[in-house]
Amino acid sequence: MGTSSQFDYGLLNGQRVESIMGLGVDNGKAGLNAEEVALCLERETLLISVNPSTDEIILESSSDRDTLLGPARRWVSMSSLSQYVGKELGWSWMARDYRGYADLFILSFDAVWPQIAFCGAASSLWIYEMRQL
Repeated sequence: MGTSSQFDYGLLNGQRVESIMGLGVDNGKAGLNAEEVALCLERETLLISVNPSTDEIILESSSDRDTLLGPARRWVSMSSLSQYVGKELGWSWMARDYRGYADLFILSFDAVWPQIAFCGAASSLWIYEMRQL
């Protein structure tokens, strides 16, 4: 298992997404947010969460999905992100705010163009789709 400070994204790159699950998902008027998001891949699971004190993104990965996600938690399928299921995980980027906190994580699928951004803000994980202007 690795966290954002000891995280080898190369282990995940190129794996197909089998499902995208969320914990504490809210898709209201303010937008899509969640407590945690799990990208379940062919051989690994990528867990994305946020530190509520600093809004920093926390990344964890493991080949043991059951241990990472925990049996007693209520994960739901994130239908808003279903178009990425079946795609290969592509590039990733991490961005820092002006205080030095890593509070933005960006992913691409089947390409090098950024497609989804996970932003730590207001003690929550906000999810954005990106597009080129």
